[in-house]
Amino acid sequence: MKQISLFLLIFLFYFNGNTPVNEVELREQVVVSAAKMLGTPYRRGGKSENGYDCSGFVQYVLNQNNIKISRSSCTQVFDGVEVPLETVRPGDVLIFSGSKKSKHPGHAALVHHVDQNGVIYFIHSASGTGITIDNMNMEYYKKRFIKARDVISMALIEQETSNYSPDQGK
Repeated sequence: MKQISLFLLIFLFYFNGNTPVNEVELREQVVVSAAKMLGTPYRRGGKSENGYDCSGFVQYVLNQNNIKISRSSCTQVFDGVEVPLETVRPGDVLIFSGSKKSKHPGHAALVHHVDQNGVIYFIHSASGTGITIDNMNMEYYKKRFIKARDVISMALIEQETSNYSPDQGK
């Protein structure tokens, strides 16, 4: 039931174009923005409709939702705050190594949703398939996972802080 309501909200945002008013809505809007790009081809170094690499895709989607993030997976691993994988929410950034043998960041994705069994689905730009959805039960990604980062909560805190005026209480 929870999954149905999430998809209903995503559907409504997709066709309604409302601006989110809280964190949950912003996270849903990020997922909708990302899902609109499914099937877009992978392009190394790409950051346009012609194709995206993984970190370019993550940066583009978040920027479309007024969330600033760095350009490379090597720097995105430091954006926002680290969260345990078990607590990720839609819109959180997942960082993976570039290969099974490397321990250095080389791939980035956005959490799409977590199903009722706790399986984490993520949307990303993969070299073989372009923008697609995969999940953390796949050994290929399990072995390469490095960190999860919450950039949305931090962006909202920064926005609230920048909008604060000492004269507000007067």
